[in-house]
Amino acid sequence: MKNRAIILLSIISFFSLPFSATAQDYNISCLSYQFSETLPTFTPDSTDKSYSMVIVKAVRINEFRYDLVKKSFDFYYCNHNVKYLNDNKAVEDNNKFYASVGENNSFLGINIRVIDKGKVVFEATEKDFIEVEEEGRKYNMIAIKGLDKGMLLETVTKTKYADFEVYDDEYMQYDNPVKQAEFYLISPENLVFKCKSYNGYAEIKDSVVNERHVYYGKQNNIPAVNMDEKYSFINANKMRIEFNFHLNNDSKNYNAKWPELGRTFFDRMNYNYDKNVKDIQKILSKVNWKEAKSNADKVFLIENYLKMNITIDKNVEDKPTMAESLKAHAATPFRFNQIMAQCFRYTGTNVEYILTSKRPYKKFDPNFDSWSFLNNVLFYEPESKKFIDPQEPLKRMGYINTDYLGQHGLFVKIVQIGDAVSASATVKLIPANDGLKSTDYENYSLRFNANADKVIFTYDRTMNEYAEQGLKGLYYVMDDDNRKEVMEGFVKGMAKESTIDSFQILNFDPTVFENLDKPLVIKATLTTDDFIESTGANSFLFKIGEVIGQQSEMYQEKQRLTSADIDFAHAYKRVITLHIPEGYKLKGLDKLNMNFTFKNSETNNNFGFTSTYKVEGNKLYVYCDEYYNDLHYPVTDFNAFKQVINAAADFNKISILLEK
Repeated sequence: MKNRAIILLSIISFFSLPFSATAQDYNISCLSYQFSETLPTFTPDSTDKSYSMVIVKAVRINEFRYDLVKKSFDFYYCNHNVKYLNDNKAVEDNNKFYASVGENNSFLGINIRVIDKGKVVFEATEKDFIEVEEEGRKYNMIAIKGLDKGMLLETVTKTKYADFEVYDDEYMQYDNPVKQAEFYLISPENLVFKCKSYNGYAEIKDSVVNERHVYYGKQNNIPAVNMDEKYSFINANKMRIEFNFHLNNDSKNYNAKWPELGRTFFDRMNYNYDKNVKDIQKILSKVNWKEAKSNADKVFLIENYLKMNITIDKNVEDKPTMAESLKAHAATPFRFNQIMAQCFRYTGTNVEYILTSKRPYKKFDPNFDSWSFLNNVLFYEPESKKFIDPQEPLKRMGYINTDYLGQHGLFVKIVQIGDAVSASATVKLIPANDGLKSTDYENYSLRFNANADKVIFTYDRTMNEYAEQGLKGLYYVMDDDNRKEVMEGFVKGMAKESTIDSFQILNFDPTVFENLDKPLVIKATLTTDDFIESTGANSFLFKIGEVIGQQSEMYQEKQRLTSADIDFAHAYKRVITLHIPEGYKLKGLDKLNMNFTFKNSETNNNFGFTSTYKVEGNKLYVYCDEYYNDLHYPVTDFNAFKQVINAAADFNKISILLEK
């Protein structure tokens, strides 16, 4: 459970509620939870033995309860694990037990026991722990003596949290298999919660027992997460439970819905707006926003100025005023978002706020109103329909962190009636980018020298929209030495032993408004012998597939557990022009004909890899197209997706024979 600040008054009106002392007669509780008198046992099967460790049992108890004496509303968390250790690595990973609860929180109890062949061979409690400090942080730690493979390690930790919220998520899937997982959420009878399972975990059911709600879900045989799966959002695909306060039956106080959450966030972004006007005017005094030709131009000028003059640092202590933050050239993410939001409001841009979360973290659920999904902030300029990412210092409007593409978000719009200013909010989709517009056009022209032992390689690449992969901003902030090192490696690709004869990069400056929609253009000329392999006095192999650079491959043996997800929709259109040396003929060209095209079962959008060729006079033209028009490919489409990925890698391996 994460440490968070609780907001009690608006949710449960605690001190005005009637309750009975008998409500504390619980059947299960974090306070009384303890080891079973019956020792756990486990015999691994052949599949279990393929893992370093097996989690035999995992119990998670989230408990909200009233303290009648202190007149407080408290949260307790209990974590119970039984682990079977299969090998020495598991022993090494578990022979020390660390515990840290954070400031103002406290352990209620820690119990550890090691079981070998049906007998307890080691026991410890919180009294046996010592305090250690590692990397500036203090922990409670105990060394577990005598632990060996083939043993069971059982632990129970119980914690009382001073800072918490009435919503959270609980992940129940790990990189080791779980034989039995149990989730509990316990609350007083007057407080109703909503719980929802994701990614295959069992449905959570509510029972009222002894004046308490007991929300419970049990799932057996949870497979281990395959951490090596490529193109997988591991965290987003794990089995988990979301829970959120819904209703106080005594006060009839309901949990805030999306519109209320949006208005609350609007108020936070605009806190002290009237008092901050002078500060905002100081900040904007060096921004020529009044001369902007369009609303988008105005937004760009503000975004660019703030990002050029304020560094975002979550560890900095914010200055008392916004103007002082600008003078210090540093602000926390929240303060920076506030400054940007209030500057946009002052200049009348009608920019909307967006609250969302990153796709690799979790998929936004429009049907589960909870702050749990509202972790990140974007802005949206409605006239140009462009998004702004305040936390990306090297990006400008129109381009955001790709983790947000195709994700839902809570859009918050300013509403002004007379002098009254408020906000409306609704959940909308942050659209995926257009793969056809995010196309990387690669043109390669290849000529051999007189001896046909070197190739002069003309490189001409036009990278549109997201296809530029963040190179614009990176190149802009690098010094000359780093620019040379990074871009030389990028241009050389698989021709490591090559000489760059000329190099040019265009449209890389993100601080110029006119560059926003211009592609990144890279032009270069190289000389190399890396693609040539002699096969005799009058013949040689030319590794034509290596010209396009190294490609990803997925020759995966394990069964795929999760969908495939990519950062952004995109396409590559490659043309290789090979000037055939006089007197030479080409052999093995048929290998250049490749065709792997598929339709996504959900949207029918194509994804594929094709390659064709033609010979005209003394030139060989190779046309190679690769495209991914979706962000998401379900498991049912994974084999087709893998074939496309591997087709590009197989193209890499193609060589043709040139022979006199």
